Amino acid sequence: MNIKKIIPSSNNTSKNNLKIMALGGLGEVGKNCYVIESDEDLFVIDYGVIFPDKSNLGIDSIIPNFSYLKNNQHRIKALFITHGHEDHIGGIPFLIKSLHIPMIYATLTAKLMIERKFKEHNINCPITLIDAHSKLTFGNVQIETFSQAHSIPDAVGLFFATPRGNIVTTGDFNVDFAAAPKNANDFYKIVELAQRGILCLMSDSTNAITPGFSLSEYVVGENLKTLIKEAKGRIIFTTFASNINRLEQIIQGALLDKRKICVLGRSLTNALTIGQKTKHLNFKNTDIIEAKHIKNYAPQDICIICTGSQGEELAALSRIANGLNFNIELDCTDTVVFASNPIPGNNYPIGKIIDSLTKKQCKVIKNTNVFKTHASGHASEEEQKLLLTLFKPKYFMPI
Repeated sequence: MNIKKIIPSSNNTSKNNLKIMALGGLGEVGKNCYVIESDEDLFVIDYGVIFPDKSNLGIDSIIPNFSYLKNNQHRIKALFITHGHEDHIGGIPFLIKSLHIPMIYATLTAKLMIERKFKEHNINCPITLIDAHSKLTFGNVQIETFSQAHSIPDAVGLFFATPRGNIVTTGDFNVDFAAAPKNANDFYKIVELAQRGILCLMSDSTNAITPGFSLSEYVVGENLKTLIKEAKGRIIFTTFASNINRLEQIIQGALLDKRKICVLGRSLTNALTIGQKTKHLNFKNTDIIEAKHIKNYAPQDICIICTGSQGEELAALSRIANGLNFNIELDCTDTVVFASNPIPGNNYPIGKIIDSLTKKQCKVIKNTNVFKTHASGHASEEEQKLLLTLFKPKYFMPI
């Protein structure tokens, strides 16, 4: 998709001022929001949330402070979305209700996720679909996209060509040489952009202190398929709802083992619908059953995917573990797999869930160094070095 849109600059100034700032996302996991200003033109990148912990009683979501954007909304040209994770899109409805954004640009998966949020909030706001090959022009600023591997499909990085110099933001990424072409890093485009000269590289540095390369999602997928095949009874997976790549691996494994799939939790159900629309998830409607029909099948014919990987009290896994889901009664033949890692601060509630599951005598499998049930979507040390070597930026900004 090649979108070419000409939008006049806010004024004809020749100052060539260039600013980069973060309204969230630094020193924290979540609440990502970055701003690039070229002269009087202002571009916003992502607008995510952080979910509260026990120190934030009565608070549902924490969003970036948008007072600067509100005071300068006449200068805002667009909001660009790098991918569809909540820490990058979760705050958008609150932003749109508070100030005017001329246009939102997002790839297909992110677009569908944002549109679902808008429907829930009764918001009518246009979103322009872009892909990994889009080009747009706003006055004297040109913007291009490039594909990045991440734990959700349709993730992109952004290239800003400004009069003062070229800026790249990677978005969230890892380097996965075994990824399917539709989810792979576009190194050809990265090299081509690098040859134009990079003034500043804004790079996802979440796992910058982790040595080596991150694990390929392919390895995790094979491990999950092995667990499904070896499970004597029901197998229950819990993972991040937005990790559509992980859902694809679990669904493939369940169908290979001729199991019916039951999905519990609204966010997972929404992700399944979106994955089907974007063709990133391939299954027939007859492969999915409702929880009330689980008892009609032998335990070895059932695979359950549920929310609650972070120990949320009201999520599906917590209700199952505490005997509050009357369609599922756990016993020693059940296997529960955490296909995720704890977000910092969530170890205690996750531990409580594992205690409850263990008391039910079911087998609990977590991600370990010996057997991987989760791969990070964030680049480790050697992947960071690779992008720095390819882009050769004059300045580096970890985000």
